[in-house]
Amino acid sequence: MMARKRKQNSVDYQIDHVFISPNDWEKSRSFFEEVLRFELNGHWGDLDAGRGASFKAGNNFHVVIAEHHESTSDHSKTDGYNGVRPTIYLKVNDVDIWFSELKNTNSVLVKPEDTHWGIRWVILSDPDGNIWAIFSEK
Repeated sequence: MMARKRKQNSVDYQIDHVFISPNDWEKSRSFFEEVLRFELNGHWGDLDAGRGASFKAGNNFHVVIAEHHESTSDHSKTDGYNGVRPTIYLKVNDVDIWFSELKNTNSVLVKPEDTHWGIRWVILSDPDGNIWAIFSEK
Protein backbone atom coordinates (compact mmCIF):
# COMPACT_ATOMS: atom_id res chain seq x y z
CA MET A 1 0.00 0.00 0.00
CA MET A 2 1.39 3.40 -0.98
CA ALA A 3 1.24 6.22 1.49
CA ARG A 4 -0.84 9.15 0.34
CA LYS A 5 1.17 12.26 -0.27
CA ARG A 6 -0.05 15.02 1.96
CA LYS A 7 -0.92 18.26 0.21
CA GLN A 8 1.40 21.07 1.20
CA ASN A 9 -0.34 23.99 2.93
CA SER A 10 0.09 27.10 0.80
CA VAL A 11 -0.83 29.50 3.63
CA ASP A 12 1.91 30.76 5.90
CA TYR A 13 0.25 30.88 9.34
CA GLN A 14 1.80 32.53 12.34
CA ILE A 15 0.21 32.12 15.77
CA ASP A 16 0.24 35.74 16.87
CA HIS A 17 -1.67 35.91 20.12
CA VAL A 18 -4.40 34.51 22.33
CA PHE A 19 -7.15 36.90 23.43
CA ILE A 20 -8.83 36.45 26.82
CA SER A 21 -11.75 38.44 28.20
CA PRO A 22 -11.24 37.64 31.88
CA ASN A 23 -13.80 37.55 34.68
CA ASP A 24 -11.42 39.54 36.89
CA TRP A 25 -9.04 41.81 34.96
CA GLU A 26 -6.77 42.61 37.94
CA LYS A 27 -6.30 38.94 38.89
CA SER A 28 -5.59 38.03 35.26
CA ARG A 29 -3.11 40.89 34.85
CA SER A 30 -1.35 39.80 38.03
CA PHE A 31 -1.27 36.16 36.88
CA PHE A 32 0.38 36.93 33.52
CA GLU A 33 2.75 39.56 34.92
CA GLU A 34 3.72 38.05 38.27
CA VAL A 35 3.12 34.30 38.05
CA LEU A 36 4.07 33.59 34.43
CA ARG A 37 6.42 36.61 34.34
CA PHE A 38 5.29 37.65 30.85
CA GLU A 39 6.59 41.07 29.83
CA LEU A 40 3.94 43.81 29.79
CA ASN A 41 3.98 45.02 26.21
CA GLY A 42 1.33 47.73 26.52
CA HIS A 43 -1.93 48.64 28.21
CA TRP A 44 -4.94 50.85 27.47
CA GLY A 45 -8.35 51.96 28.68
CA ASP A 46 -9.76 52.73 32.09
CA LEU A 47 -12.52 51.54 34.42
CA ASP A 48 -15.18 53.32 32.34
CA ALA A 49 -14.10 52.26 28.84
CA GLY A 50 -12.68 48.87 29.77
CA ARG A 51 -9.04 48.04 30.38
CA GLY A 52 -6.72 45.96 28.25
CA ALA A 53 -3.13 44.75 28.27
CA SER A 54 -0.78 42.88 25.98
CA PHE A 55 1.89 40.56 27.38
CA LYS A 56 4.88 39.25 25.46
CA ALA A 57 5.40 35.54 26.02
CA GLY A 58 8.46 34.64 23.99
CA ASN A 59 9.79 36.01 20.72
CA ASN A 60 6.62 36.06 18.61
CA PHE A 61 3.72 35.21 20.90
CA HIS A 62 1.46 37.47 22.95
CA VAL A 63 -1.45 37.13 25.35
CA VAL A 64 -3.99 39.96 25.21
CA ILE A 65 -6.54 40.50 27.96
CA ALA A 66 -9.35 43.05 27.80
CA GLU A 67 -12.45 43.79 29.78
CA HIS A 68 -15.81 43.55 28.06
CA HIS A 69 -17.00 46.86 26.59
CA GLU A 70 -19.83 47.74 24.25
CA SER A 71 -18.49 50.78 22.36
CA THR A 72 -17.41 49.18 19.08
CA SER A 73 -18.81 49.21 15.56
CA ASP A 74 -17.33 45.86 14.48
CA HIS A 75 -18.04 42.28 15.60
CA SER A 76 -15.26 42.18 18.20
CA LYS A 77 -17.64 41.91 21.14
CA THR A 78 -20.44 39.92 19.54
CA ASP A 79 -18.56 37.23 17.60
CA GLY A 80 -14.84 37.80 18.28
CA TYR A 81 -14.81 36.26 21.73
CA ASN A 82 -16.44 33.39 23.61
CA GLY A 83 -16.96 34.47 27.20
CA VAL A 84 -13.81 33.70 29.17
CA ARG A 85 -12.57 31.07 26.69
CA PRO A 86 -9.51 32.20 24.70
CA THR A 87 -9.70 33.37 21.10
CA ILE A 88 -6.78 32.13 19.00
CA TYR A 89 -5.38 34.64 16.48
CA LEU A 90 -3.65 33.33 13.35
CA LYS A 91 -1.88 35.93 11.26
CA VAL A 92 -1.83 35.53 7.46
CA ASN A 93 -0.39 37.76 4.74
CA ASP A 94 -3.78 38.78 3.32
CA VAL A 95 -7.03 37.77 5.02
CA ASP A 96 -9.14 38.61 1.95
CA ILE A 97 -7.13 36.22 -0.24
CA TRP A 98 -7.24 33.60 2.53
CA PHE A 99 -11.03 33.95 2.73
CA SER A 100 -11.47 33.79 -1.05
CA GLU A 101 -9.65 30.43 -1.06
CA LEU A 102 -11.74 28.99 1.80
CA LYS A 103 -13.59 25.95 0.48
CA ASN A 104 -16.05 25.42 3.36
CA THR A 105 -17.61 28.51 4.92
CA ASN A 106 -19.94 26.69 7.35
CA SER A 107 -17.75 27.65 10.32
CA VAL A 108 -17.52 31.35 9.41
CA LEU A 109 -19.10 33.65 12.01
CA VAL A 110 -17.88 36.95 10.54
CA LYS A 111 -16.77 37.56 6.96
CA PRO A 112 -13.75 39.84 6.38
CA GLU A 113 -14.10 43.18 8.16
CA ASP A 114 -11.92 45.92 9.60
CA THR A 115 -11.68 46.14 13.39
CA HIS A 116 -11.55 49.24 15.55
CA TRP A 117 -7.94 48.46 16.57
CA GLY A 118 -6.48 48.28 13.09
CA ILE A 119 -6.56 44.74 11.72
CA ARG A 120 -8.75 43.03 9.14
CA TRP A 121 -10.15 39.69 10.23
CA VAL A 122 -12.42 36.70 9.65
CA ILE A 123 -13.95 34.93 12.66
CA LEU A 124 -14.46 31.15 12.68
CA SER A 125 -15.79 28.68 15.22
CA ASP A 126 -14.33 25.19 15.37
CA PRO A 127 -16.53 22.13 16.08
CA ASP A 128 -16.00 22.56 19.84
CA GLY A 129 -17.03 26.22 19.81
CA ASN A 130 -13.53 27.68 20.11
CA ILE A 131 -13.11 31.02 18.35
CA TRP A 132 -10.40 31.45 15.70
CA ALA A 133 -9.54 34.91 14.35
CA ILE A 134 -7.70 34.79 11.02
CA PHE A 135 -6.27 38.25 10.39
CA SER A 136 -3.85 40.46 8.53
CA GLU A 137 -2.55 43.95 9.14
CA LYS A 138 -4.42 46.72 7.29
